[in-house]
Amino acid sequence: MATFRLRGNQWQARIRRKGHPDIAKTFFTRQDAERWARSTEVELDRGSYVNTSQAQRTTLGDLIDRYIEFVLPRMKGASDDLIRLKAMKRNRVCNTVLSALRPDELGKYRDERLQTVAAGTVIRELAYISSIINHARK
Repeated sequence: MATFRLRGNQWQARIRRKGHPDIAKTFFTRQDAERWARSTEVELDRGSYVNTSQAQRTTLGDLIDRYIEFVLPRMKGASDDLIRLKAMKRNRVCNTVLSALRPDELGKYRDERLQTVAAGTVIRELAYISSIINHARK
């Protein structure tokens, strides 16, 4: 069951379920909070709820930093990969939060890079992105 409380001039909805972490979100109206709580509780009941709060705070650049720190040191050729990953971080797509990272964003990145580097480089960079996201899921 969800609880609602007024915090300043906004409403906070909090859902507590046994076996799940607490879920809370803040809204401008109580009606919006109740609507969100109902839909979230239905998803929890179905087992289809996915918490996206971490994805809304983490950028692709943050994932690249973690990959450089934890995964790259254990790999052969880490020095070459480090140079490539740092170059990738300078692109604007790395400032995109994961919840907003869409295929069309990666397509724009690919098209921009193809104008300045060879196709093999772009393929390698997209493979890095895939590997980085897969490591983050573990």
